[in-house]
Amino acid sequence: TVLDTAGFFFTRDGVYRTSEGYNQLTGWLDDIINISRHQLGTAEVEDVVNHHVSVAESAVISYPHEIKGEGKVLAFLPLKCLSQGYCTAVGS
Repeated sequence: TVLDTAGFFFTRDGVYRTSEGYNQLTGWLDDIINISRHQLGTAEVEDVVNHHVSVAESAVISYPHEIKGEGKVLAFLPLKCLSQGYCTAVGS
C-alpha cells in the first residue's frame, strides 16, 4: 500500500459530507464518461436517475463512439412496483 505524507491511503473514492454530518460516497473519481470533451461522472448520472419515483436503483455505463469518444450512455434501471396498477401505468 502507498500512503501519502499524512499517512492516509487514497482510495480514489468521491465523498461529501451531508448537512446532517454523514459522509456520502459518490463513487470512484476516475469513473468518468467523456462525451465530446464533456466529462460526466457515472455516479452523478445515477444520482439524477435514482431520484425518479419509479426507479429502485441504477447503473450507468458508456460505450465507444467513433467521433465523440464515449458517445452513448446506457442506464440499467430496475423499477419499483408500488402496486400492480402503478407498474402497468408506468410501463405503458
